[in-house]
Amino acid sequence: MDNEPTKRVKKKIVLLGDPAVGKTSMIRRFVLNSFDEKYVSTIGARVSKKEIQVPTMVYNVKMDMMIWDLIGSREASRLHQMYYRGADGAIVVADITRLSTIENFDMWVSSFRSAVGDKTVLMVYNKTDLEGYWTMDEHGMEAMAAKHDTIYYKTSAKTGVNVELAFYRLAELMLEHDHKKRYPQKD
Repeated sequence: MDNEPTKRVKKKIVLLGDPAVGKTSMIRRFVLNSFDEKYVSTIGARVSKKEIQVPTMVYNVKMDMMIWDLIGSREASRLHQMYYRGADGAIVVADITRLSTIENFDMWVSSFRSAVGDKTVLMVYNKTDLEGYWTMDEHGMEAMAAKHDTIYYKTSAKTGVNVELAFYRLAELMLEHDHKKRYPQKD
């Protein structure tokens, strides 16, 4: 892979979900590899950047991920529409210990897709380190992901489990989406 050509791309990613599901903590874990127990509510949007390398079959990709941490309040839906503009993908985050945040996946996914069209969405069930308090089993998670034609990860921003994996998988899915748009399959 080292001798293969490198392609540079920039992608805008938004993290969506109800308040206190761990969006900011996931970004902090991915970008800085740290965790802070204190809850700080996001006002509006906060943008972080991380450069990653994503190998593909043809070339290496250096991707600049511009990660937008959006306010979790549904009352800010008019702001969300503005922040969605230009997004290439989204990670929709729920707190696995709070069923209401999982039930709101539908609202977050449809809000995002109605604003930006057919873009890549990945679902994340966060706070999996709180194992005795989960409100959904594996079957329910699979069904929710299938309903939205996506995949899901169980993460813990606190321990770091699967956080990096989720961001890298989103990057791969966005590149696959771009490829399919550029080279559609002929029936």
